[in-house]
Amino acid sequence: MDRFQFEAQMARLKNQWPTSYSDERLMLLWQAFKDVGGQDFKEAVDEILMTQRSAPLLDEISKAVNLAKKRFYERQQAKDASIMGMMHQAAEVNDTADPAFVEDCLNLLDQLLTKKITYKEFLQGCDLLTVAANRFSKAKGYAKPETTQPKNLPAVYNPSND
Repeated sequence: MDRFQFEAQMARLKNQWPTSYSDERLMLLWQAFKDVGGQDFKEAVDEILMTQRSAPLLDEISKAVNLAKKRFYERQQAKDASIMGMMHQAAEVNDTADPAFVEDCLNLLDQLLTKKITYKEFLQGCDLLTVAANRFSKAKGYAKPETTQPKNLPAVYNPSND
């Protein structure tokens, strides 16, 4: 989180409890929370404003930040699970793609979501699967016929030729 985000959220807390946050206390809180993500800290301040009767200090803010991180993680897990669920459902009703290809796609996506491979490795795997899928579709006759480009197109102006 950057300093501006921190100050904006602390201004919200200072507005609620004007006498509780001295400059020295703000500096110490900044040192404690500067490595926290801005959205996590904002959600923590939202939670504090909704639940606290008195000005929260380090312990209460830490608990709220940890709760915000936990909620983000749970939302991400639910999102990943729903993506995999949709992919498995699509694989079950699929009747045009090679079943081995579909299974390979699902395995590759699962490896990315479980962080067994990097995003770069995922893209490389997708490229290889795309090549395999194109070969399969041509072999099965699913591929669209390739169209040839017209040969008598006007020349395109290229300023580098001047």
